[in-house]
Amino acid sequence: MHSSFSADVAWAVRGAAKTAMHPFRGLIAKRMRRAHERFDRRSGILTSGNASRAELVSADSHRYAPTPVRFFRSILRKLDLDEENTTLIDLGSGKGRALILANERPFRSIIGVEFSPDLCAIARANLAATNCRGEIICGSITDYEFPEGKLLVFFFNFAGPTILRPVLERLSHREATVIYLNAKHPELFDGRWTELRRGETFEEDSSGFMPYRVYRTLPEGWWHGAETLDFQIGPLNLGRWTFPALFCDRTPLEADPRIPPVTLPLCHRQRRDEGLPALSFADGVIRYVAYRNKRRFVALSGTFDAYLTKFSSKTRGNLKRQVKYFTASAGELDFRYYAADAMPEFCRLASMVSARTPMRSGSC
Repeated sequence: MHSSFSADVAWAVRGAAKTAMHPFRGLIAKRMRRAHERFDRRSGILTSGNASRAELVSADSHRYAPTPVRFFRSILRKLDLDEENTTLIDLGSGKGRALILANERPFRSIIGVEFSPDLCAIARANLAATNCRGEIICGSITDYEFPEGKLLVFFFNFAGPTILRPVLERLSHREATVIYLNAKHPELFDGRWTELRRGETFEEDSSGFMPYRVYRTLPEGWWHGAETLDFQIGPLNLGRWTFPALFCDRTPLEADPRIPPVTLPLCHRQRRDEGLPALSFADGVIRYVAYRNKRRFVALSGTFDAYLTKFSSKTRGNLKRQVKYFTASAGELDFRYYAADAMPEFCRLASMVSARTPMRSGSC
């Protein structure tokens, strides 16, 4: 996603090399199979076993493999989620193992979407046997309408780009977190997503390691970019560091319940002086204030003559001359009052005036 293509290739090569060189991968796979069989046996269900691509319906689907129990429990514990107000959705839910594991946590609701009728029938039987409150929807994943509210979406490499791309497009406009296990197409997550975690877990079927990634949609007003810091002693420039970051136009002191998790440096581009120290520590991160701009406001609630009384006689004379020149060139004066809700219109007009004056710096 936001890392370079070469970094993604390096990560894939690292995983392949780790799988090839690991001396105990056969023993690990055998132990995992026994643990999963024990999980099924204790619950009186059947979630183990694979389904080949030929047994499934869609041409762009991948083979079915059950979700690793230990991995799924671990990743849910590590995510900072408002579970009671979040709906968990497993796309390509197969035999329902992920739904049964999610039932251990207080999610608002649990939904599995699966296009294979045979797997749906097995999953419904497994959910009934474990008193799981999850729901199985049998149908096309691309046609599925996501419910309202916060979403946690899980998929275990259920399909290729043809199906995955439109699904991510719809999710990108929602408050959504995605757990992508066996992440073979991370390039489909564009700039509207930020990566929270990445790592590897073991796949018992292939006796090898597979990558996983966790993504979250960026709140409105945030975007990816690059920031540059210059290290100087007086006029001497010691070096320059450019790094990826998340940007926002709002001040860091404004209340915003949807600030992205700090996985990348956060840069607030609003430069007004909020009284913050130049360098400080907040919530376990370093906060650096690079710019300080004073903002001054003038109350124009009275008349123009009352406004002039606040200045010296010299300044009053200068202002009156400017008004006279302006009147001579524009024909007449048009004084207007703009309340807070009309600021966008004021900024539009002010920008047009500013563009025709010698001093064009600054923005509204």
